[in-house]
Amino acid sequence: MEKRQFAQALALAKPCSCRHPRTATVLYLVAVNQRYLNRSYGRAGDPSRISRQFIPTMAGCSRSVGTVAGAFGDSAAAITAYAQAVNLNAALPASWKALAALYRAAGRTADAQNAANVVATL
Repeated sequence: MEKRQFAQALALAKPCSCRHPRTATVLYLVAVNQRYLNRSYGRAGDPSRISRQFIPTMAGCSRSVGTVAGAFGDSAAAITAYAQAVNLNAALPASWKALAALYRAAGRTADAQNAANVVATL
């Protein structure tokens, strides 16, 4: 991933996700690489599956799940994931910005303003 060779990284991570389906790190790698390749998140990277079962304490993982979900039009899952990320680590301006935009698109103006206010203080 560091070399931005996402197809190769995904090819290496997918077999690991089959052998270790309950490992948050493997699911995170699959989800992030799929995001950069603009692919559907599929079974291994399904945001609701990952966020419910595997990443209750990983802010970066939640942020990536939010990005993947948002990229594929699952706004509810994206909001849930980004909210989880900022609850775990409030110093994530990109997550707050994404959350503000998602809230605004969902008509949740008070939540959108609150997120924008947090960004302004970071």
